[in-house]
Amino acid sequence: MNKRSTTLALTALACAMVASAQTTTGSIRGTVSPKDGQGQVVGTVSARNLDTGFSRSVNMEGGGSFSLTLLPTGSYQVRVSAPGFRASESRIKVSLGETAVLNLAIERDVASAMVEVVAASASVDPRQVNVMTSVDAALIEAVPLVSRNFTDVARLSPGVVAGNGNRLVVEGGRQIFNAIQIDGASNNSAFFNEQRGGVYTPFIFGADTIKELQVVTNGFDVQYAQAGATVNAVTKTGTNEFTGSALYQIRRTSWSAKPKAIPYDPNGTFNTPSNLQRFNDSTNVNFNVGGPLIKDKLWYFVGVERFHKSITANPVPTAITTAAGMTQTDFTNLVTSPLGRVVTNTSGLTLAQELGNPGLGVAPHPYSMENTNTVYFGRLDYALTPDH
Repeated sequence: MNKRSTTLALTALACAMVASAQTTTGSIRGTVSPKDGQGQVVGTVSARNLDTGFSRSVNMEGGGSFSLTLLPTGSYQVRVSAPGFRASESRIKVSLGETAVLNLAIERDVASAMVEVVAASASVDPRQVNVMTSVDAALIEAVPLVSRNFTDVARLSPGVVAGNGNRLVVEGGRQIFNAIQIDGASNNSAFFNEQRGGVYTPFIFGADTIKELQVVTNGFDVQYAQAGATVNAVTKTGTNEFTGSALYQIRRTSWSAKPKAIPYDPNGTFNTPSNLQRFNDSTNVNFNVGGPLIKDKLWYFVGVERFHKSITANPVPTAITTAAGMTQTDFTNLVTSPLGRVVTNTSGLTLAQELGNPGLGVAPHPYSMENTNTVYFGRLDYALTPDH
């Protein structure tokens, strides 16, 4: 019986370093000009996150240009204020690692009024050289996943498929060259270079923990490491609204259709009883909750996810070849000898009972494997000042 130890995942209280901030935030840039085309606008542009109330303001530069950087992802209300002009507001979405472009034309203040721009011009920054695909929270919540592993979400991007052992293959590139980042920090295993925690009992960060994800395939900035694709994700944060979710997912072998035998298998290599079966007994339990501790200032998000899998497996003796020094006859003599009938494992099965004997048509004894993975996730976000 194999049992995976409990894993604790705690983010660094949203205190990402400036060097990695570009991978966990987005920005807004654009220009503000007079609607009549005469002169220029001098004033301030402020952006307020509609979920958390976080806000930031900047003064316009020459020609009415502005740039709001290092903004947490989400929907923003952008307000333009300038002497002699009517104040205007518009909404725009800030996505992970991208710059939203907002160009506004405002009217002169001939009467005291405020104009709300409902349909503002917004586009992707043409100066960005990265080729990327983004997956936001709405899509993550709407699409059913094969597993609870957050990297399954990356398969929603063009050119991304599952490779050997559920590792990601991006546009045909080798899986070991992918870089996986969570909140600006590397989440790669130092051994196989897959996601930390492995791919067989998948997750350190469950799908319900991820707020937004992007797959960068080429044209990397210097902030990214390695030579393959980069899967860049940010985790969910609390908002000014109390939110939560719960999940109970169960799968059973008896609910799955039996795999069909292949049409041509003269040697009986593939159409064996052990191959023509599915073992899919698993359960997932998830609970998370988030909200404000101090409105517009301090937010929390916590979650627990437990994955349990039960597999029935059959031991397969190492390939018997003359080159390895053991023939089929040698193997038969071993399992039928007094030693093979006396030596037992912890379950009380003898060597002969556990391994069987392919030469005599005796199947090996099946055994069960239990695998459990429990993840605790916690995050605090604190808006120290509009500049932090």
